[in-house]
Amino acid sequence: MNFTSVIHRSGDVRFCETVVSSVAQTLSTLGYLSALGSISGQVNLVAAAEVAFRDRNRALVAGSLSLAFDSAAIAALASTMLARGEGVALTAEELDDATLELVNVAAGNLLSQLFGTQREFSLSLPCLGRVPARLDAPWLGLRCESGSIGICFSMD
Repeated sequence: MNFTSVIHRSGDVRFCETVVSSVAQTLSTLGYLSALGSISGQVNLVAAAEVAFRDRNRALVAGSLSLAFDSAAIAALASTMLARGEGVALTAEELDDATLELVNVAAGNLLSQLFGTQREFSLSLPCLGRVPARLDAPWLGLRCESGSIGICFSMD
C-alpha cells in the first residue's frame, strides 16, 4: 500500500505505517476488506467510534483510537461480521454495534503491535464518536474496496 500522502503529515513514517497497516489488517480479518491505499479530503462518513487506553502498570502511555466509516464500508463490514448475506438490510443498532466492536478490536491489535504483548493496557468501553467532515490531519484516510475509513490515533 502507498500511504505517502498521509505519512507526510504525521512526521514519523514508521509510526504512521504501523497504525494504518494494523487497522487495515484488523478490517481484513474481521470484514474481509482489502485496503487499496490512502485518501484525504472531503468524504461522506456516517459512523464513528472511539476507545481510550492507558498503560496499566506505569500510566506513562495513554491515548485513543477513533475509526470512522462511510455507509458502504460499515455496511460491508457489519454484514460480514454478522454473517448476513448481500442485500440484507441491517438495523441502525447493528451498524452501531459493529462500529463499536471494530474500534475495540482494532485498538487491542494496534497496542499489541506498537508495544508488544507483555505490556498491559486498560481500554475504555468503546463509544460512538464524532464523524469528521474531512479526512485531513489528524485523521488518516484509508480507501477500501467497499468504501472509505478514517483513522485517528493519539497518544498523550
